[in-house]
Amino acid sequence: MNTKCQECENGPAGQAGHDNLFSHAFFGGEVVMKCRKCGTFWSRRASRGDVFGWTQANASDGSLLPSGND
Repeated sequence: MNTKCQECENGPAGQAGHDNLFSHAFFGGEVVMKCRKCGTFWSRRASRGDVFGWTQANASDGSLLPSGND
């Protein structure tokens, strides 16, 4: 099990989560994001307006985004 970076320990917030998260996959109405620093996966769902709910996700959640190299 990987050790979380400080940003992931604090938990993501807002639309971006934190500066090291990037979109990794889509899962239903959610986007699965991965941390560049520690590899932790997070799932983001819009609740209302500018409010976003975050939960820790599994690497196997979602459909991978197209890489553009196909």
